[in-house]
Amino acid sequence: MKNLLFILLLTTGSAKAQWVFPTFTNIGDTSFFRIEPNEETALLGFKNMLAINGYEFDKKAFTPKDQIMYVIYDVRPSDPKHVYLFYLLRTRNGYEAWYDYRTNQDCVINKEELIITYEREN
Repeated sequence: MKNLLFILLLTTGSAKAQWVFPTFTNIGDTSFFRIEPNEETALLGFKNMLAINGYEFDKKAFTPKDQIMYVIYDVRPSDPKHVYLFYLLRTRNGYEAWYDYRTNQDCVINKEELIITYEREN
């Protein structure tokens, strides 16, 4: 089984997250995704990414029979203007693991008719 190497570099004193994921496709410098054809490989990579970022995989939040399999978000007290979104989807292309750092505001993420709604916390 492949070992996945993930390196998270946050620029100190900057509003932008500088992430480096050598095996991911990036969109700008704050959003990354990876598509895996196999659920087991996708889930392993997703769990590893959560762990590297200090999150535990919550089995109660995992819905393997749904197309939107897992979604978590985090607003850090040190950076309340931004939100970290981590989500795992089952799509026509395979299993998509997304890691997104964006402005902390209401948003709707639409991927292949799968809709994730994030409402900003005050």
